[in-house]
Amino acid sequence: MTKFLFLLFLCLLTTSCIDDEMRRPIPGGAPQEKEFEEIKAVAHLPVHIDSTKYLLHPVGELGEERSEYFGSGGSSGGHVYQSSDVIKGRMSNIKFQQIDSEELVPLTNGRVVIYSVEFLRSIFENTGKQFLIYEMRDRDTNGDENLDGEDANSLYISNINGENFRKLTPKGQHLLQLTVVDEMNRLYFKTSEDSNGDGHLDNKDRQHLFYIDLAVETPKVVEYDPLKK
Repeated sequence: MTKFLFLLFLCLLTTSCIDDEMRRPIPGGAPQEKEFEEIKAVAHLPVHIDSTKYLLHPVGELGEERSEYFGSGGSSGGHVYQSSDVIKGRMSNIKFQQIDSEELVPLTNGRVVIYSVEFLRSIFENTGKQFLIYEMRDRDTNGDENLDGEDANSLYISNINGENFRKLTPKGQHLLQLTVVDEMNRLYFKTSEDSNGDGHLDNKDRQHLFYIDLAVETPKVVEYDPLKK
């Protein structure tokens, strides 16, 4: 009887070990999906910029992601926020609609993440020209196969209808700051580049200053250096 009980105990112990082993993850198995791949697109309510004839339809992303707006590991909840002439959030595209039309025209067909869109109202009041500027990520600069707040920030501009969409920051440079000088109808911005080649952007790297005159017929980006004598 004692021998029988011992054999029964040994059998149960072996079965339990096998079950535990089967429940363990297999080394080298399928990798866990990245957070970026789990994010789903979601359309938001349109935004009308006052004094213009266009609606902007933000296309955002719903799910977990890392960004400077929502914090590491936080959830954007797919929200897009408008404050006066600025739209902020995590947007993968914007579609433009003229108020007397049903046609929706996308801003871009590329893979980008737009964090901020601003209507340059002071330029409009001074010149009658309607411009939008965008702060966005368009390149996976840290090599993690995501576009998020860890990548270099780029500055873009377009007309109010999304046409003439183009990049203002030079390739390989990260947008640091920008400001509009109303009296000159100029947009100024500062960038940094990895000039020492260490793979990081910090105060050891070279910085650049630029402006673009938005009052002229064909605005061009001009680099300048106030430190030159």
